[in-house]
Amino acid sequence: MDILLVDDDLSHAELLKIYLQAHGHSLAHCADPRQALPYLESHQVDVILLDVNMPYMSGVDLCVLIRAQYDLPLIMLTERAELSDRVLGLELGADDYLAKPFEPLELVSRIKAVVKRYQRSSRTHITSDKSVNKEMSPDHSTTSESDKPALIIVGEVTLDLRRREVRLREKLLPLSTIEWDTLHILMRQPGVVLSRDDIISKLHGAHVELVTRSVDITISRLRTHLGDDSKDPHFIKTIWGAGYTFLPQNR
Repeated sequence: MDILLVDDDLSHAELLKIYLQAHGHSLAHCADPRQALPYLESHQVDVILLDVNMPYMSGVDLCVLIRAQYDLPLIMLTERAELSDRVLGLELGADDYLAKPFEPLELVSRIKAVVKRYQRSSRTHITSDKSVNKEMSPDHSTTSESDKPALIIVGEVTLDLRRREVRLREKLLPLSTIEWDTLHILMRQPGVVLSRDDIISKLHGAHVELVTRSVDITISRLRTHLGDDSKDPHFIKTIWGAGYTFLPQNR
């Protein structure tokens, strides 16, 4: 696995490199956060580890820039352990958050979890019987499963399972992985109320201390992308005391 670490702490980076290499991973290191985007443009990366406190550019600002261009597993690292800082990382689109100091074994576990979540979502081709699944060839003849597009369409929202894309009225929405996965979970069962625990159990890999709040944050970000109003929802409705549901059709 090719991992990019963006962290100005050289000694910490060297220790992580040795440990990750011992576990069969390759670690590239950018001590200057300004080097990260040029590196991503020219190298294959499977996971990004991003420190928050850095000179020249904060990890917060860099996360925003990365998320605007790349859909890659991203774990934020910081020495601050307050819940508000952890929530901030999730609000910016990070897939997970790890406070320093941490055990390298825990980092490896987190990396495997976020990568597995990406891989699971990219392999998914199953749609709900309450959604619309379009599988068409030009002559409507039978095609192999690998040749068939896999779409979930509910009202004006189209979820492309192969490309991991979401479109609202043909407009492509820039969702993070956790946002895409959460929307996928909701759109597979439109009209069905899913609790936070339901969503968490389907996502897997979320940190126990963050999961309850992180679901709410992810839903809030999805509503922003969709232009939805929580008080008068057209897409995602809050069922107080129960959870969330994706409305079967727009009103």
